[in-house]
Amino acid sequence: MRNQSSIWLSAALFLCALLSNAAAHAEQTKAGAKVALLDLEVRDQDDASKRFVRDVLGDKIVAVNFVFTSCTTVCPAQSLILAKLQTLIGERLGKDMQLVSVSIDPLTDSPARLKRYADKQGAKSGWRWITGGKPNIDRIVAGFDALAGDFADHSVRIGIGCA
Repeated sequence: MRNQSSIWLSAALFLCALLSNAAAHAEQTKAGAKVALLDLEVRDQDDASKRFVRDVLGDKIVAVNFVFTSCTTVCPAQSLILAKLQTLIGERLGKDMQLVSVSIDPLTDSPARLKRYADKQGAKSGWRWITGGKPNIDRIVAGFDALAGDFADHSVRIGIGCA
């Protein structure tokens, strides 16, 4: 019988194969979903400057979600799901699989605030927390079609694939 990590890996590899043609500044369309991966400057939870595609997504299988630290509804629930997922991924987290939580409230969510939130979620190395300048974050979130009229009414999507 296959364990949950093997099932996750198989599903992620399948999705990775579907998305393998996506690249920085390229658009990928599959079953009506449109994703534009933009290699814009962002900051991580350690306040390090990164390029979103090259440095954050890299060549790993990733699960990306969109959060804000003052959310009291779906963001904590999604963070619990990703915390469970990081346990299932085990030692592969950060090596060939990665979790990425992108703040949709970059005016409030500084790297230090994201770091505190990540610590509360039990985030391990390999679970990246991303913020940055509002224009870049807005464009990255829009590239995943996760924008709403009000950031508090954001998408609850978790995207899985590879860049």
